[in-house]
Amino acid sequence: MSKLEPTWQNLPFHFKQSVAGRLNFRDRCCLRKCSWNDLHSVDSSTNILDSISIYVSENCSIFSWSDDGLTVITVKYSKKEADRIEVEFTNSPMLYQPGKNQKVIEKITKSFENTGGSMHYEYAFHDFALAIRKLKVNKFIVNGLILNTYSNFPSVDHFQLIFNEHFLKTLQSQTHKIRAQTLHLKWRSEQHEILSVLEHFEPGKLEKIEFSQRRATWQMDRIVRSEQWERANGVRLEVLTELPIEQFLHFSDIQAHVTELSAQDIWTVIRNFIAKNQHGASFHFTHQNSESDLPAILATFDVAPVNEPIHARSQVRQALAGRFDHTQRFAMPSKDLVLVVMISDRDILGTVCHVDRVNEEAKVEADS
Repeated sequence: MSKLEPTWQNLPFHFKQSVAGRLNFRDRCCLRKCSWNDLHSVDSSTNILDSISIYVSENCSIFSWSDDGLTVITVKYSKKEADRIEVEFTNSPMLYQPGKNQKVIEKITKSFENTGGSMHYEYAFHDFALAIRKLKVNKFIVNGLILNTYSNFPSVDHFQLIFNEHFLKTLQSQTHKIRAQTLHLKWRSEQHEILSVLEHFEPGKLEKIEFSQRRATWQMDRIVRSEQWERANGVRLEVLTELPIEQFLHFSDIQAHVTELSAQDIWTVIRNFIAKNQHGASFHFTHQNSESDLPAILATFDVAPVNEPIHARSQVRQALAGRFDHTQRFAMPSKDLVLVVMISDRDILGTVCHVDRVNEEAKVEADS
């Protein structure tokens, strides 16, 4: 029996699958075109990314991803004529530093003729579907962008409905739940659609949920009962909510915009974070309907109210910290930790810091 040559074609499938799982997404796409066997080795292996996003507007669709968190590949699909689609492929640094790196590493533009009337978003979702097969990713952005180089285009309700429909169909076509650490979701439609999105993300792996649509009209009573919500460690809500404070207490990282926040609610959150005793844990509530009643808030404390503002080393941080009316420090079970709570007329912010690094670690604004 003749000995097989050590070529790629003759290697065992499990070896090819292992190699495919270590390739970046661009190389995975190239490999799966080589043969049916290679296609299967790619599609059956995990696609590991730092971030991924999909965005649709009236004039174009944008699909982007980052393999390593250092560079971002953006594919912009535009319909130029009835039967022609233009695709712009750009490779850019995640952080552009003038004089230190290039704003654009690579840029390629191609046109596809005789598209049979297909729309730009159909091409975008086809490629997006390939990326989310057996996906493991740090941040999954829905209806948004990784880089602000591409500004969000004007929202058109008709295309938002198209986006919702195609995005949900793409998720439903997948056979594996997505393993994402953070889900960033911009969605204006119904609560049941939000639940349909959440159910495609693996509970326990999803550590943070971010809802960024401020004009959203959906309620959250069923969302907060989902396994994904209950098992997450962090939440960011730009949508105005009337959720009771108890729905937030299992989180260690909270940013929320609420209608009301009573003095007792604030004290409940403070006691909860003291009990967590977790360095880096933080909360930031902004409330809409009334200004903070500082005397009532201070009266709930089990320690004497003492205003101890931080002394930030930068002018920007000092200015941001200066807007707070009262800064209280609470002792923690771990003697090397302290909970720093800042109160203004419309928001309350708390951070668990190292005692000797309060000025550096205390948050003075919402995370971007």
